[in-house]
Amino acid sequence: MVAGMKWTVAVLVLGLLLWAGLASAIPGGLEPADVNSEEVQEAARFALGVYNRGTNDIYLSKIVEVLSAESQLVQGMLYHVRMALRRTNCRKAAGQNVDLESCSFQEDQRNGATVVCTFEVWDQPWISQKEVRASRCVL
Repeated sequence: MVAGMKWTVAVLVLGLLLWAGLASAIPGGLEPADVNSEEVQEAARFALGVYNRGTNDIYLSKIVEVLSAESQLVQGMLYHVRMALRRTNCRKAAGQNVDLESCSFQEDQRNGATVVCTFEVWDQPWISQKEVRASRCVL
């Protein structure tokens, strides 16, 4: 009886230790991601392109800073990227690619206000597919 009880307690303690150690690495769970990693930066640039194509603004916006990021393994990688955006002096050019690095931010406080956006970017690199699944922006 005592041996059985010791065995039960040992299994319970081992289970709790394993659970505590693995709780932050649950498969499919959100994990903090390095905002400077190439994967997060690529997801941010992709989301910015979708944002710029989707707005009615005649000016392009660009990233001020990637504020935070999380990743989640879901039939590919889902990135939750929170970033600050600002309007630039570069106009959208129909059918032309504009180098955003050469675009300066607008100085006018009303037109050059910082917008904070959160994007969910789903990346499936083995089939060369990437999409923005959700976005939310606030001034």
